[in-house]
Amino acid sequence: TALHRRGSDTGGRDTMTRITVAVRTRPTASFAQDMIQLHGDKKSISVEVPTKGHADEYLNNQNTSFNWQFDQVLHNASQDAVYSQAVAPVVTEALKGF
Repeated sequence: TALHRRGSDTGGRDTMTRITVAVRTRPTASFAQDMIQLHGDKKSISVEVPTKGHADEYLNNQNTSFNWQFDQVLHNASQDAVYSQAVAPVVTEALKGF
């Protein structure tokens, strides 16, 4: 479900503005390098959590695969890239009076 913020247009009518959600992923050499998969749409990611031991050793019903969708996935992005792609447009609109 998308979140919305109520605003008004120049005609005095209420409008709904969609809130966008971006995520920044930063796997390191020692953590999550092989666990995070960025999908081709660059808006969704999957995380596969490895199970300890072998699957045939015991039955474990715990979920090990997770999928999320966002408006934007910034994979291995620098602080400057995060600001220019996700934050700067919001700041610009706020300075215009939204």
